[in-house]
Amino acid sequence: MADTETSMDVQNDLNDLRMSDAAVPLYEHVKTFIRDVVNPMSEEFHRLGEGKTDIWSYAPGQLEALEKAKDEAKKQGLWNFFLPDAETGEGLKNLDYAYIAAEL
Repeated sequence: MADTETSMDVQNDLNDLRMSDAAVPLYEHVKTFIRDVVNPMSEEFHRLGEGKTDIWSYAPGQLEALEKAKDEAKKQGLWNFFLPDAETGEGLKNLDYAYIAAEL
């Protein structure tokens, strides 16, 4: 059988490191969330922390910025998405999660 984009022989399937089609929408959603929420929050977080002397504590407003981003992630279904479904036991494949985690 010839190797094509959609058909592979068994031996090549073992080495197929492409993200599954099912994970692509989640991957794109995560990238959009990082661009629209995380990156601006990160800039604000660092700005709020400028000049603080204790590197192990948060400056006023930093925790609030983190909580706001976390709440938005939960609202958009991007919180703990790597956990399996409680009813079906299904979840992301490790390979799919690796692509998403690399963005994080």
